[in-house]
Amino acid sequence: MSKPRQVRGLLKAELRPTGPFADKRKLKGRAAEGIRFQKRVHQRLTALGKFGDLHEGPWIRYTDTYGVHWCQPDSLVETNDRVLIVEAKLSLMRLDQAKAQLSKLYQPVVEIIFDKPAVLLVAFNNWIRLVDGKEPIETVDNPLALLQRPLRSLKAPLGWHVM
Repeated sequence: MSKPRQVRGLLKAELRPTGPFADKRKLKGRAAEGIRFQKRVHQRLTALGKFGDLHEGPWIRYTDTYGVHWCQPDSLVETNDRVLIVEAKLSLMRLDQAKAQLSKLYQPVVEIIFDKPAVLLVAFNNWIRLVDGKEPIETVDNPLALLQRPLRSLKAPLGWHVM
């Protein structure tokens, strides 16, 4: 699997009503399962809508040193002092990729759009453990906690086990 895109020398970013792709492909197998999980995660996030604006799969167009690009976080929750960025993954097998996508792509563009700090969350379905027995990511039981905790305590991407 390829490495996720990284923003380099971000110049501007904006939310767009539609993305660059016209056709909707019919997904099958694991890809379709991933989209269903992503929708389930977003549905679970709707309770946070009373704390701010909830965006499902918003398209973002940004310009960096290498030109114009597009990205699409799975979900965003914008509150008065922060933006929660949620990336849904079926399993933690690609946790490093999810963390890089959140911190090196979505976080910079979202922070420039909303002009507030971003909080990063990996929502996952299937749990894995590291060989040495340590948990691969600090988890929260409810993403509402990330809207209430002090921002300085929310530096690294956190995990949310969604069943």
